[in-house]
Amino acid sequence: MRRCAILLVAFAAAGCGSLKDAFSTHPAAAARAGDQTLTVERLAELAARVKQMPLQTDNLTRLADVWIDYALFGQALAAGQRFDDTVTLTQTMWPAVSQLRWDRFHDRRVAGRGTLTPPQVDSAYRAGNVRLFQHILISVPPSAAPPVAQQKETQAKGLLAQIQAGGSFAALARRYSEDPGSKVRGGLLAVGGHGQFVPPFEDAAWQLAPGGVSGLVRSAFGFHIIRRPPLAEVRDTFAQGLDDLLGGERDSIYLTNLETRSAIKVASGAVGAVRQADSARIGLSDSDWTAVRAQQDTALRTVGGLLKLTPAILHDSVTTPEGRQRLAMTRVNDYIDRVVGGETQFAPLPPFLGMYLRAHGTWEKNDAGIQAAIERAQAIRAQLDSLRPTPNNQPAPTVPPPGAQRVTPRRRTLR
Repeated sequence: MRRCAILLVAFAAAGCGSLKDAFSTHPAAAARAGDQTLTVERLAELAARVKQMPLQTDNLTRLADVWIDYALFGQALAAGQRFDDTVTLTQTMWPAVSQLRWDRFHDRRVAGRGTLTPPQVDSAYRAGNVRLFQHILISVPPSAAPPVAQQKETQAKGLLAQIQAGGSFAALARRYSEDPGSKVRGGLLAVGGHGQFVPPFEDAAWQLAPGGVSGLVRSAFGFHIIRRPPLAEVRDTFAQGLDDLLGGERDSIYLTNLETRSAIKVASGAVGAVRQADSARIGLSDSDWTAVRAQQDTALRTVGGLLKLTPAILHDSVTTPEGRQRLAMTRVNDYIDRVVGGETQFAPLPPFLGMYLRAHGTWEKNDAGIQAAIERAQAIRAQLDSLRPTPNNQPAPTVPPPGAQRVTPRRRTLR
């Protein structure tokens, strides 16, 4: 039963919006892919066997989509089509290709921006628009009882006394701080400007002169001790943080310019979606294409293994084009039967491969045929339900008609 529920979710995820819906085809056909037809009867039989799938239009449409994608894939393999040339890979593996192009584009920009000079680092530190702080946190959970909070405050005061007596701030942070992100760095936080910390921390930190240490600062996280290390002590760390910060600003400027030049709106959280627009002229190396092919080959091997259909099997088993097409569709239909029957797992085609096959193939769905399949599937499922035996193979109990006399079995006695 769990497998059937998973199957329903998988079908829902595999279904993609049809670009060629509403074809007027013969009502005996629910869908077509190339020269193959998914009949109303076949679609109804498949749907009726998925026990946990409601017999609704969207579910049978998705099931038809699965058949279309796999039928187009099987026919493409039978025709000897390869998917590993760079033109095809650019379409079938679009996310991986565009990410690599952006990476190469970004690497080129980073390599060309140079390294900050010591005078630039000195100037940035003195200006104070961006700063580097370190802190020790003694955490206090929001639900902590007053005695626990008092104990934590006493611990923090003890650490502050050690620091004021000349103890190493970094060493105490590594040993006692309860902020796992900065603890290993001696309490050092990221280089940044105003507004990156909670208000109590922010107010105390930005009042510190170089080398200064705050008193205890209470925030929602607990008790902080904050220090602004002098440049001589953290020059390399400050320079690296400043360089990273400037790199992020350059990326923001790049994206802003991209919006202006290309009329592309960069949505929050969707920066990666527009990176491809400006980096399309960046070429990939042979090793990049090899990596992309390897990703696609892994996905195709999974699908081919489940279908029991590969170019080698087609080449070795059948000699004629017609025979290869028949073998391919036999394997496709057998696989879908095994998935519906819960005998094997469902693996949808990679989404951009499915889109590529639909864009370069002929296919259609028949709304009237799908509606007819729903009615037929309901009848098939009702018939299957009526044939299922009751527990212990006993006949189902019947309700006597109104007015019927209740028959009481005669009790036998032993003589």
